[in-house]
Amino acid sequence: MGNALISERIIGQSDRKRRTDFFAELPCPMKQRFRDAYDAFEKQYFKETGQRFSSFVPSGRPGEHVEKAMTLQDIKSAKTLDAIPDMVICYALDVFSRRDFIEKYIKPGYFEKALDTEGLSFINQNEFDDPYSSFNSIGFFPQIVLVDKKQLGNRPVPVSLESLMDPVYEKSIVIPSLDTDISTMLLHHIYQNYREAGLDRIEKNIRGSLGNTDVAKIAGTGNSNAAVYLVPWVFARGAAGQEHTEIVWPSEGALVEPMVLMIKKNRRKETDALLNFLLSPEVSQIFAENFFISVDPEADTRIPAGGKIKWLGWDYIYNNDITAIQNMLTERFNKFLHA
Repeated sequence: MGNALISERIIGQSDRKRRTDFFAELPCPMKQRFRDAYDAFEKQYFKETGQRFSSFVPSGRPGEHVEKAMTLQDIKSAKTLDAIPDMVICYALDVFSRRDFIEKYIKPGYFEKALDTEGLSFINQNEFDDPYSSFNSIGFFPQIVLVDKKQLGNRPVPVSLESLMDPVYEKSIVIPSLDTDISTMLLHHIYQNYREAGLDRIEKNIRGSLGNTDVAKIAGTGNSNAAVYLVPWVFARGAAGQEHTEIVWPSEGALVEPMVLMIKKNRRKETDALLNFLLSPEVSQIFAENFFISVDPEADTRIPAGGKIKWLGWDYIYNNDITAIQNMLTERFNKFLHA
């Protein structure tokens, strides 16, 4: 028994020293489905080639990151290119948007373009074109406006992101939160377009923040004093009080933070099979069923007719210290956390 435990530890240490081929950190609603599909792909790949990828694809099970030492924090603290997985999927405003990472790895051209968003009618190409051809947007998790019609009363339905700053919505808006911080997606958009004056205005209109599942449980049920919620599309679709709620797709476009796929140039050949899997109809279907927008031109996006998506854009990422802005927004607005 003791020898078996020692062997497991040695294997685990050996795994951690190996090059990591693939790491994926996807939105919670789709983690398990994606992991199941990936496991099936890897099993078939081994059957055909006799080879396996060294990968970490969390399913959302507690303790996964403890069992295998691979987190976004590990990637963030990587001292060399080899310490970064050959292929990574994660949110755009995370590891790769840090100024130090951009200067050390993005601008020198260590990553390559493998996907194209041209021709997608719901995209403003100027926002999604990466001038360094390193960031591949593989999908988008849209955040929309969910209106509680009972709480809204005779006030107008906000049809745009800009209208959320109207004083008529004072102390009426709930923004999303994670366990420890508020979501800054809307706040980044306000700051980008209206700077401090915009933050001052939206601050007066925010009532508090809630986790996405909490919003789905109470919006439209009479158990909340908020009239307007910012919430991911998948949770808005499952709101308990749908009879008394209305989903609004903002006129500027639904806010998104792209899920970016990063691929090392010098490892492209070794990861081609992984890329083909990620672009398969099966994965696109998993995205669609979770109201996650795929860049696959054949995928069912479910976006309303004429609807667009709105992103800060890569120029904003390259021309600003995103970490500093993120910290400023979090510090200023965390007073609303679960308020």
